[in-house]
Amino acid sequence: MLNELSVHIIEWLISVHSISEADKELYVYGSFVLLSNIFYISVTLIIGFIFHCIIELLIVYISLFFLRSYAGGYHANSETKCEIITSLTILLSAIVISYYIQSTDFLLLIISIISALIIILFSPILSKEKPLDSVEIKKNKSITVITICILCASIAVTFIWHIEMIYVPCCLSLIIEAISLLGGMIKNHVGNGRKT
Repeated sequence: MLNELSVHIIEWLISVHSISEADKELYVYGSFVLLSNIFYISVTLIIGFIFHCIIELLIVYISLFFLRSYAGGYHANSETKCEIITSLTILLSAIVISYYIQSTDFLLLIISIISALIIILFSPILSKEKPLDSVEIKKNKSITVITICILCASIAVTFIWHIEMIYVPCCLSLIIEAISLLGGMIKNHVGNGRKT
């Protein structure tokens, strides 16, 4: 859906001579990334408004955006699947936030620490959708570790001070990314198994 819209927008811009056809693929990709971010932020804001947790969901979205950009994770087979999975993830995050927002739960802390370790150990996940060379792998690993350190520091401080509004979303972003990472590993393993 968003990719088709990106193509239509770029083709229209080419037809009115606003951009060069030589750079069509680059413009389509850039347009798709922009439209995707607008779509997911809109979904986040709408669900956040419904569940009265806009700030918390934005923290989850932004944290996941940085983590997933460098650590990788599960990639759906189609754009529609990706949109559905991401929207459901945002919805489930809102439900969990609504449940946990009144308590700084120790169990959530333990699961987050395990999730952080999983991400550090197994990232970045390589996939055909995002191939990386050895330099990019090291760079992505370093950025992932720095991001996790920032999130863990935020979790520690907000756990001690009982600031659930930040604590719960930071924990959730680590847990969701760890699940995505494991899903990506399983998908890669199953995909490699089918080729042999």
